[in-house]
Amino acid sequence: MSTKKGLILSVYRSGGCATNGQTSGNINGITLIGNGVPEIFEPSDRAPAMFLVNRGKDRPPIIVPEEDARPMQYMAGGNFAWSCDSRFRELVRTLTGGSHDGPIQIFDRDEAKMAAEPFIRFFNGLMQYRSGEVEWSAPFAFMLSGNIEEGAAMDFIAAHEFGNAARDELGAHRWVSEGGRVAVWPLECSPINRRDFETLVANRVARRDVAQEAYLAWAAARGDADALVIYSPNEAALSDGGGYWSNEDGWGGLESATRYNRSEAAMIRPHRMPVSSGGDSRFVPAVAA
Repeated sequence: MSTKKGLILSVYRSGGCATNGQTSGNINGITLIGNGVPEIFEPSDRAPAMFLVNRGKDRPPIIVPEEDARPMQYMAGGNFAWSCDSRFRELVRTLTGGSHDGPIQIFDRDEAKMAAEPFIRFFNGLMQYRSGEVEWSAPFAFMLSGNIEEGAAMDFIAAHEFGNAARDELGAHRWVSEGGRVAVWPLECSPINRRDFETLVANRVARRDVAQEAYLAWAAARGDADALVIYSPNEAALSDGGGYWSNEDGWGGLESATRYNRSEAAMIRPHRMPVSSGGDSRFVPAVAA
């Protein structure tokens, strides 16, 4: 931790925060340090040191997490820092020749670091339970590492609430304990930052972790029970039932269709779906196809 003093700023996170949990993705305040910054407050765990980079009067300054950061080492992660303290606004006006005195972008997205580490996200979730005629819900927090869609992770968590859980006949995302005495299904989840995640866990909210390797092994073990395929009714009509997509062979029968788990399907945006007659290609469960 830096021994220099600076000015405390608040962190403003956007809905598109893309820091992958680095620095400003986990905190609500920083201690800004740099030339011209009033030396008032010491950095702390709640407001760690970050450093001002003056880019000249034609561009607003930026903030980086290292004092000697290499040029272009960091990218903008979508977050900003600001303070209502007049000393902060005066500093920014001085650096920009009076053209700017608003929030400053935080550049703390490190592509090299992100490539070396798993993609980590944090969520606050809610699970619903039913036993006989009694229903109740319970909150939990979970950490998701890897390229897994959060809805798929919620299914994984629900399925592992019991030792030998099986799918409930009442719904694709409902799971029942051995003997069918208790049913569980995910209700909702929302993204949170690392600090909020740690606060929830410290306050005894149940914690669940989902790693990509564990999820993929679980999905593979269930085979077609959770697999999706791409189907086009128009292609099926044109080729006598051959309306299923294969990444190797194109449109054809179900037996050769490419299988996707829920996470893989969630990553394929509509404009990247295979071209079909009438543009009607869509995902359907392999077992129902």
